[in-house]
Amino acid sequence: MLNLNIFEMGLVAAGGLFLLSLLIGAFFIWIGAKLARIPKRTFGRAIIAALASSVATWLVAWIFSFFPGSPWWSLIGAVVGLLVVLAVFKSVFDTTWGKAFLIWLLQVVAIFLAIVIAAFTFAAALII
Repeated sequence: MLNLNIFEMGLVAAGGLFLLSLLIGAFFIWIGAKLARIPKRTFGRAIIAALASSVATWLVAWIFSFFPGSPWWSLIGAVVGLLVVLAVFKSVFDTTWGKAFLIWLLQVVAIFLAIVIAAFTFAAALII
């Protein structure tokens, strides 16, 4: 029997949620790569792309957090973040910039749909 304290249980839960979010993100990236008809699409590459794009996004956000609070810096940071994610997709799937953008776009649409479905599911649960 495991005897975990509250901190250890929190770490296990956080690790599980991170793994779950990584797999869900990889699934959407894989679907985007499939719809973009990329030849080297595998779920393993999608997991690598999800992890690498997450780390890259965190790093870009961290770097741009040091700039003053001008809205222009936020816009520049968002564009740089998008370009970095596209570069990750391009590199991992060995594809063109256009197909990398298509993966990203389809991933955004899929995530939006998942959020909408989850919101309606949650709202329906509140009504009942």
